[in-house]
Amino acid sequence: MGLLSWLLVGLAVGLFASKFLAVRSGRLPMLILAIIGALVGGYSSVYFNWGTLASLHPRALLLALAGALLLVAVTRVIRR
Repeated sequence: MGLLSWLLVGLAVGLFASKFLAVRSGRLPMLILAIIGALVGGYSSVYFNWGTLASLHPRALLLALAGALLLVAVTRVIRR
């Protein structure tokens, strides 16, 4: 459940970023970057024992959200 929720968070952030932010590269690269960021954030929560892959924890979900937002923001700054 945890891994699936991280993927869904990344997908939601990617859809939001590709719809509301002006992106030149298209929707798919933004979705992939957001999902990768959410997975990195989620796995970092497992490293700090704030969640597991199999269960849904609020801290892990927040770190997945932060990872997705951070990777999208860094990518936007680099591409400017």
